[in-house]
Order: sequence, then C-alpha cells, then structure tokens
Amino acid sequence: MTSSLPPATTSIKQAEAHLVFLTATGVGSQMIDFVDYPLRPGQLVHVQPGQVHRRDPRGTDYTTTLRIAVELCPDELFAGFVPRPHVDLGPNQPVANAIFVQLSKQLNQSAPLPLVAATAKQLLSQLAVTGDHNSVGYSQQADLVRLFRRAVDTDCALERRVASYAQAIGSSPRTLNRATVAVTGLSPKDIIDARVALEAQRKLAVSPASIATVAMTLGFGEPSNFSKFFVRLTGITPTTFREQLEPTGANYGSEWG
Repeated sequence: MTSSLPPATTSIKQAEAHLVFLTATGVGSQMIDFVDYPLRPGQLVHVQPGQVHRRDPRGTDYTTTLRIAVELCPDELFAGFVPRPHVDLGPNQPVANAIFVQLSKQLNQSAPLPLVAATAKQLLSQLAVTGDHNSVGYSQQADLVRLFRRAVDTDCALERRVASYAQAIGSSPRTLNRATVAVTGLSPKDIIDARVALEAQRKLAVSPASIATVAMTLGFGEPSNFSKFFVRLTGITPTTFREQLEPTGANYGSEWG
C-alpha cells in the first residue's frame, strides 16, 4: 500500500516489510540501522525487513512511502546487484518516479504477485551499487556475498566461524574472502562481527530486555564478554548506547508503531 509518512517521532521502529521512501519535497534525514541519511528531493530510501529506522523529527514532510510485503521481495529479487539503503536518483529520477507510481497502483489493486515482484525489482535496482561493478564476475561475487549475508542474518547468534558459513553456501573460506573483499571491502570475519554487533544494537534499541538477556540471546555466556565485544565494535558500552539512543525514555515497537 501507499501512504504518507506518519508524524515524526523520536522513537525507533523495526521494519516488518520492505519500506521504500521517495523524496518529493522538503528536507530531513532518515536513520537506518543507526546511520543517518540526509534527504532532499530526488532521493530514494529503502528499509529492509528487520532493519531499525527513525525519521528526523526536525525535518519537513517530504516523502511518500511504499510498504512492500516480504513475500513480494524474495531474496532472489536482489540477484546480481548489491542494493544501497539510500541513493540520489539524479537523471534517473523520472524513471524511478514512474516505476514508483506503477508499483503503488499494482499494490493497491492487488495485482498478480509475479508482476508486482518484477516491478519491485525495477524500483529497487535503482539502489544498486553501480560504476565498474557491472561485470559478470562481480555479479557472481555479489550473489555469493548475498548468500553469505543471508546465512549470517539467520545464524549469527549461533555460529561465527567463517568456514562453517562457507561450507553452508557451497563455497570455500578463500573464495568467500575474495568475494567479500571485492564487493564490500571487508573480510568474512569482519562481516560476521559487524552483524552480531548490529543485532545487539537493534535488540537494545527496540526491546526492553536487559543487557544480560541480549547477551545470552546472541550466544555470549557472560555479559562481561558481550560488553567487551560491543565496546570493541562500537566504541561504547551497551548501557551508554541505550542511554544515548533514547535520552527521553525508551519507546519500543515495530514498523510504524
């Protein structure tokens, strides 16, 4: 469905579906997974399921929002490209606008799923990493990294060994390392650690669970080990992170609340 963005709030929400924001007028910023993206007309923003987000309450009304159900965007939809969360459309804005309107109509009219999925891919491909990354070799590496990230998303609380992930996706640690460095500039171990830290941040942001409980759900036997890991990855303690995130008090929820 298509809707106007709800009133700005200081609370952080966790997306349950794909959310695509198209900026038409005004200025502001959108936080996605604790990174702030400045917004102005002609920009497209994509929040994926599970990501946390917050609109800058100081911004003006500036976007139209598409909410795309998860089943309409299977992982295979992103085959061959690496989507970014935010892009300045530039000369592609008229094309993106047309696709956005078309997808909005299809969603509102309950069009056949294959048709909606194809249009959604057209829109989301506007967020693809471009430049010298259009070769077949890069596409194959991007797909391998996509499979790796998907596995890490699923199992990061239980498994942190690169070799286990490589085996699970039919690769080798060496091949996986080449792919992740080429596509992201990071090693597989860096990606695993960053994903565990991100999951910790998400849980601390949207759940009232204690730090000890968060540590346990992420596979840390001792809260002190979790705190050391968190400090190493983020530079601050879990307690400080939570305090800085919600200075006026926690407001937990999902989607738009």
